[in-house]
Amino acid sequence: MAASVVCGSSACSVISVGGPPEQVRQGDAADSLSKPFQRMVATEPQPDWDARRIVQGMQAAMASFDDVEQKILREYLTPEAKRAWKPGESVIVVEDNPTYRQVGENIVQLEATQIALIHGDGWYEPKREKLTLQFMVAKTPQGYRVSSLRNGLMLLTAADVRRAYEPADIYFLGGSGSLDNLAALPVVDHVWLPINPTRSLAETIVDRLLEGPSESLRGAVSTAFEGISLDRIATDEETVVVYLEGQFKQDPPPVEALSRQLQWSLRDVITGRTIEVRLNGETFFDSAPLTIGSKDNDMWLRRPDGKVYFVQNGQLMWLGANGAGIAVPGPAGRLGDAYKEPAITPSAKGDPTEYVAALKSDGRSIWTNKLSSESQWQEAIKGTNLTPPAWNWNGTLWTVDRIDDHTSYVLRYDMSNLEQPVTRIAAPELNGKRVTAFKVARDGTRVAAIVADNGAVSVMVGVIAGDRLDHFQTLLTAGENEEIKDLAWGDSEHLVALMGSSSGSTPTEIDISNGQLRQLAADKRITSISALNGRLVAGTEADDEGGGKVLELVQDKWVDTKVQPGTSSPTFPLD
Repeated sequence: MAASVVCGSSACSVISVGGPPEQVRQGDAADSLSKPFQRMVATEPQPDWDARRIVQGMQAAMASFDDVEQKILREYLTPEAKRAWKPGESVIVVEDNPTYRQVGENIVQLEATQIALIHGDGWYEPKREKLTLQFMVAKTPQGYRVSSLRNGLMLLTAADVRRAYEPADIYFLGGSGSLDNLAALPVVDHVWLPINPTRSLAETIVDRLLEGPSESLRGAVSTAFEGISLDRIATDEETVVVYLEGQFKQDPPPVEALSRQLQWSLRDVITGRTIEVRLNGETFFDSAPLTIGSKDNDMWLRRPDGKVYFVQNGQLMWLGANGAGIAVPGPAGRLGDAYKEPAITPSAKGDPTEYVAALKSDGRSIWTNKLSSESQWQEAIKGTNLTPPAWNWNGTLWTVDRIDDHTSYVLRYDMSNLEQPVTRIAAPELNGKRVTAFKVARDGTRVAAIVADNGAVSVMVGVIAGDRLDHFQTLLTAGENEEIKDLAWGDSEHLVALMGSSSGSTPTEIDISNGQLRQLAADKRITSISALNGRLVAGTEADDEGGGKVLELVQDKWVDTKVQPGTSSPTFPLD
């Protein structure tokens, strides 16, 4: 049906493939800005093929990215179908080995499990459902041909995608209009890029970066490259030279922003080399080049510390060595019976002060305090039935007010806005649903929620687009007799959902870039979770010793941190 070809920077060779081949990777990526790849060279339809094999061959031809104009694919169509069919920008991705059956004299039926939709901008949208497609075929003097093909249909298997696409992380800056904000965080846009044999991987990545964010981040991030295109990228042992063309929309150009975006987007390809940027064939500045050091990306990261906070007998504490509980001093540490579900934020906007927010015990208000001072608690948000507070890096505080089972209002508190500190944020995709938990990712842009709707409970992920939440997608739905008890962001691309059933509690990691799920170690005692940079801690139910414990997942086993019993609500900062 097709031949598999391994291609590097200088040569290609045909190899025999018995099953779905794995993607080839170069041994030392530092030697080149390109990677070898495997591809399928489409085979023309043969006169002795039956109808089923013709449809199967047509699908295989869809994966031939060298055939840009789909010339061979069109050979599988009748003349009428050729004239009518136009390729679409989006690609349906199905599991490997779909089933082809002839269900009528002139009908071939394809049955498969759809797993995703790759949009034209590279956004990989997880979308799992059964897929049945029927293709009309006709007998011609040249053999069977497909007489009707749905306009825009492009269908690839998972193996096709591994061969024909390259996953890449491209970076933008969090927030709309944030180019001059040196505190703006890099936000990753995980995209799948069709392999272009005429461009290096580095050029393909920068080409895509200059197009702007994918639909999943539109309106939520900013880019420095409006009005700019890429000519080429050249390299030597120590330097990667990026040749840009055009005129930056902003004058003077936002050097800090473009440096961040280039360095972060190319860091996995350039492997430690310095980037030099040239504009319209000249040095970037009149008297000097623009260079970006290989270590510059480190200073653009903001990482909260790894302290684990928890509540013990009404006192806010943090976990020290060997299970020691260290009390947070002052009024901020004395939660008593009045406050619960604390959330901690590091300093933001140049303010070195750290803050704690907590839900009032009746669930009707959220209060804040400085973490280490003699300041008194201050009411921040009033409501009817509020979710526990969630901080954003920019110092804003978020919650959802559940008015009734079908009405949830997203609220944002901004202590820097003295005239109107609390704003109701539009979230049309949450209308009519009940939100049971709400978390802001540490990239300051993505949000996650546990949502109940008509008996179904799901995890939804969206983005903050100014005064609106947008682009939600459902990544996980609880099965029968299951519940979703808690959520925690591990990093900006991984979310952990705590699933509960009659057999216990199981944390499940969700890769939001592709929807893949990974079950972690279960423990029937777990009631809550918090995550940070690969670490996962959990709170447990009260036990015979008088209270809950703090556990940590270590090498796929839950380990007691040895904190004295009687604890609740373990949490990392910004969770």
